[in-house]
Formats: sequence, structure tokens, C-alpha cells
Amino acid sequence: MKQPLSLTADQEGISVFCGANLLLKNFNPVINTDAGQIIPNLKEISEVKDNTTFFYAAEGIRHFNLTVNKAERSLVFSIDLETEQPLDPDAGAAFDFDIGRVTGTVNIFPDKIWWTSPSFARSKKDWPEKGQLTVLKNGGGQIISLLPLPQKGFSTYISSRGIELSIGCGGINTLSGAFLSVYTAREPIKAIQENFKNARRLKAITVPLLSERAIPGFVDELGWCSWNAFYRDMNEEKFISKMKEFKEKNIPVKWVMIDDGWLHEKDYRLLGLEADPEKFPLGLWHFVSQIKSVLDVKVGVWHAFTAYWSGIAPGSELDKKYSDVLTTISNGERILSFDPEKAYKFWSDWHSFLKDCGIDMLKVDNQGSYMREIRGQAVVSETTRSAHEALERSISEHFGSPALPLINCMGNQQENVLNRPMSAVNRNSNDFFPDDSNNFASHIVQNAWNAPWHSMLYVCDFDMWWSNHPDAYRSAVLRALSGGPVYVSDKVGETDFEKIAPLCDENGRIFRFPGAAMPTYDCFFTDCRAAEKPLKLFNQRGENFAVGVWNISDVPVDGEISISDIPRIDSGRRYLAYEYFSKKYRPFDLENSIKLSLGKGEVQAWSVYPIRDDKVKLGDCSKYFGAATPVAREVQLRHC
Repeated sequence: MKQPLSLTADQEGISVFCGANLLLKNFNPVINTDAGQIIPNLKEISEVKDNTTFFYAAEGIRHFNLTVNKAERSLVFSIDLETEQPLDPDAGAAFDFDIGRVTGTVNIFPDKIWWTSPSFARSKKDWPEKGQLTVLKNGGGQIISLLPLPQKGFSTYISSRGIELSIGCGGINTLSGAFLSVYTAREPIKAIQENFKNARRLKAITVPLLSERAIPGFVDELGWCSWNAFYRDMNEEKFISKMKEFKEKNIPVKWVMIDDGWLHEKDYRLLGLEADPEKFPLGLWHFVSQIKSVLDVKVGVWHAFTAYWSGIAPGSELDKKYSDVLTTISNGERILSFDPEKAYKFWSDWHSFLKDCGIDMLKVDNQGSYMREIRGQAVVSETTRSAHEALERSISEHFGSPALPLINCMGNQQENVLNRPMSAVNRNSNDFFPDDSNNFASHIVQNAWNAPWHSMLYVCDFDMWWSNHPDAYRSAVLRALSGGPVYVSDKVGETDFEKIAPLCDENGRIFRFPGAAMPTYDCFFTDCRAAEKPLKLFNQRGENFAVGVWNISDVPVDGEISISDIPRIDSGRRYLAYEYFSKKYRPFDLENSIKLSLGKGEVQAWSVYPIRDDKVKLGDCSKYFGAATPVAREVQLRHC
């Protein structure tokens, strides 16, 4: 039974109810200026159709209105504020609040400036800094999704202090726009996804959702990236030897990425737009020509959002040539101008050169550092958006549109995620670290809990992996379920096609799910590492479902897959489940769950098919998830 959202307000603050259940209590504003803190007083409330507006007043405030757009399951909060004195750069406006009884919490927050991870801390006092998304399960069983929103003039974060609006620089005395979207549902994935859809419908989200973006073709093809193979110790001979390996082993790689290590730089500062003359003495054009003479592949290159990790080398010929389109920031680095037209000129010149060299696609890295570098010198959200617009305008003109052949990387926070205008692929987690034996658990957790919100705007890239590695099968199943691009980064001589083949066809076409892999209901509010229980992720293609199961604990774990755990599945139907590694079939319905017992490091890959008239249309069981493949055969239940 639906229970609509409602508001009450008095001098203690605004409270939000879902039916009779309290969701948020005493939602109160505090304004922080150069002259000190201001506690506004509520003076008037106005109701006009679906909008409730709260009018506040206080000395030092010229005007302050808080408007809430109301629907049955959603609320969108907008601010219109002007103060006498400039606002505090970090928290110009803040809204503290209390929450009712909570039985589950997930906060997505930046554990590093580039990446976001989940926190499962239930008590509000333990919530992490700069939260990007909060999902609560309250005592009444409602799921509440709180989505802080960036606008042109500010970023918005959730923390133990409540909601904070951050401009990022001084001298500004206005805040205007939607800053928080709230949605309630009976399950967490729906609460998140419908929140995004509703915020976009109301133009509170001002960039396209994934459904409005064009997806580049490389996400459906097998790829390889040079990073973990060579890191920055790369040259033409090493790279070409890897291409020859693919040809000799008949591995159907369709695109390759020349990652960091190819550029002419010193001390992490860019010296020129050409390839490093010592590593690639005949230049980038020759290098790319050699690659394409060995393999029929698309070739991509890496560069940073600031051209290189620490920008352009001051005093270099490159710096002199582009001095009119560069700026010096407070740490002394030379980066692209905050003026998008000037930044576009630099990108356009470089991208034109890359295209002439035969480059087909790009990976743009280090995006999250940009906000830190410009903080104190510009409005962070607005300037970051302008930088993305300049970059993507150039990529669109030189490499094709509307489906930009681009992987965005190291940019998980809202200032990146909710400010890109066109691109459709985003790295979803921190790196795959092949030499760190404990990396896989944190890697899969980041990907699993970032996917529900990132996938509303992007195809989620779960990163490269090694096919010859102790975690190879665990990594392969994760990529098979991910719904994102699949690419390895094996060293020369190390690619094991036996582990890659169950991901693609003989032509390198990936069997990709149309959506992203996400946690099942019963795992969503649980840190499966600490709880020592199986981590289960699901995906779907048509009426087929898939569930990957991993033991990410240090001890054996037991559990089960119940039909009620899987979002969107028809729990009233009968299904047949097939597990790739054991080659076992199981009935799967309300009366038949799948019992699980996994040793340390073990993974299982279950495909779930609907039963009709005692017949099942099975996919290709030689693939990790036949549920993602075309129908291979129809069988009678008695034959299973």
C-alpha cells in the first residue's frame, strides 16, 4: 500500500513523513558568511500547487526562500538565497536534520578525491564527509534515497552535520537551485533510480541520464589496456610484441588503449603533444600505424583532464605556444584556462593531431583532482562543468558524436558525474591492483555500490583485469556480470584466453548485459566482508536473470539465493537456474532457494531462466552467464 510523503513545519524545522512514519525531523537552515553564522527565522509558508515555499528572514540576509516540490513519493528541495556578506566557501548554507529509527544505511562517499565507496554506518554521527548519496531503511520498512545535487553555483554534500552547500571559493553571496532530491520506495535500487528520474524530469538534474546518451560501440567489444602490463615503462617494441601475441593466439581483441607512459613529459608535467621521442623516436603516427599493421583494432590513447598529472611544464615550448589559453593556479601548476573557449582551443589542437595520427578513442584520467586544484580560485561545480563541456566539445568534433569514444576516469564525485554533457562511459571504481592480494574485495564492493547511481548516467566501467592471476575467475565473472566494457591488461605472454573466452564470441563481441550489476536486496545494507556472508550481485537481460556470488571474506561462507532477493524478478513464476563452474541445474522459485557454500576466494555464476509450459530456453552454457547470450537451445524440464 502506497504511503504518500507529507511535510510539517514550525520554528523547530521541517519534518518529513511517509504515511505515519517519520523520515526526517527538524530540517533547519544555518547560513555561514564571512561576518559569521546566521540562524534564520521562519516567517511565512506558501502553498502553490505542488510547491511549498518557506520564507525566512534574519539580519544579514537580503532574501531567503526554501521551496519543496512535492509528489506522492518524492520531494525536491531548492534554495534562493542572497546575503549581505559573502558566503563561506565550504558550507555557505547548511541544513541539519534528525532521522527516525534506522535499520540500514548506505552512504556513498569519496574515500579518495577520485573514487567513491560505501559506508554502512547507521548512526548519523558516524556518517562520512562529503557524502554523494544516502540510502536509509527506517523502522517502518520504507527505503529513503537522499540525493544531494550540484548546480552551477554550488556542490552539495551529506555528512554527520547534515546537508552542506559548498561554493568552493570566496566572494559569492548567492545560492540558487535544487540541492536535494528525496524519494521513497519499498526497495533500495528502485528508490535510487526513481530519484534520479524524478530529479531529471524536474530539471533538478541538468545533464542527460544514460537513457538520453549515445553509447559508443567499443563497450561491446573485447579490449586490452597497456597500464598493468607496462605501467609508465612503455615503448613501441614492447607494445607491438603484445599485439603479435594476440595475433598468434588468435585472441579477438578489437580495441587497445595506450595508457600513461607514451607522452613527452618531465616531473609529471607535459612538454609536448607528440609521443616521447626516446620511447617512440618515429612519433605517434608511426607507432599507431605499426599497431594497426599487426591487428585490425581501434587504437586509443590516454591523457589527463589537466593534460598531464601536474599540467603543462612551465617555460616549455608547449607552455609558450599556448600561453594565451593556460592559467597558473595557486600551487604553481599551469593548466587549461577556466574559460571554456580557451580550453577548447587547446583540446581541439591536440585532438586534431591525435586523430591525424590514427587515434580512434580516448581515456581521460585524473578528473577528480581538478576540483581540489581549482578550489579557492573558482566556483568548483560551474568551472568543472565548463571544463567537461570544452573537453567533450572537442572530442565530439574530432572523434565523432553523439556516441563519444571516451572512457572517463578518476572522476566518481558529483562534480564530475553530474556535470558531463554527453559522454556515456565512466570508470566505476578504483584501479585493479594485481600485486595487492587484498584488492579484490574492496574493488568489487566499490563497483557494486557505485553502480546503482552511476548507472543512471553512464555505462559502468569495472576496470581492466589480468586473465592470468589468482583472482582471474573472480574478476572475469565480475566483468561478465558488470554490464560494462571488458578489457584485460595482461603482460606480454601472459594472456590466458581460456578465462576470457566465456565473456565473448569468436569475433570479440562481448555478451554484455544492458544494465549494471548491483547488490541483491539482502546484501544492499550489509558489509558482506565484516558479516562473513556471500556477496551477491544480480543483472538481467529480458526475462533472464543472472546472479554472481563471491566469497570476499577470509573464511568459508554459507548462504542462499532466494527469489525474493532479486529486484524485478517475477517471484510468482518458476525458473531454472544453471551454475557455470559446477554445471549443475537447480529449480528456483518461492519454494526452492539455492543453497550456497563457498570456500575462501570462490565464485559462482548463476543464470536464471523462466519456465513456460515445462520448457526452458537456455542461453550458451559455455559462457559465464548464458542468460546474457542468445537462445542456444530449448529443453524440457525432465531433461535437466
